[in-house]
Amino acid sequence: MLHKDLTGSILDSCFKISNTLGIGFIESVYHQSLLVELARKDLKVESKSKLKVEYEGAVLGSFEPDLIVENRVIVEVKAVESLARPHYAQALNYLKITNLDVALVENFGTSKLQYRKLNNRFNESSTCSVRDLLISEK
Repeated sequence: MLHKDLTGSILDSCFKISNTLGIGFIESVYHQSLLVELARKDLKVESKSKLKVEYEGAVLGSFEPDLIVENRVIVEVKAVESLARPHYAQALNYLKITNLDVALVENFGTSKLQYRKLNNRFNESSTCSVRDLLISEK
């Protein structure tokens, strides 16, 4: 299983947050709580980094994954009634663009934490890194 220890640590943090806060908050509350928990574990986390989307060398726009942990795992935080295909498609697209291996989609909007681990089925050995996709803020 790819990045088992890291994804396990992230999931442990999500369960702690879910058990402590419960449901009813907006997504940003869970997002910020997860930042706090992961920082306590001394994990390197990038939050809402703007990454560019390119097509044949042309920059089409940007996207902002909720979290990139240790430059290895994308975490998408949701607070919705139920996870749906568009949530998974979003995470898979982030994996495809970044060439990272694993994404976790976490939903704090239900009485029990919902989550899904997705593997990058598009992954090819690429020289592109997340750093290459960062859009500098001016």
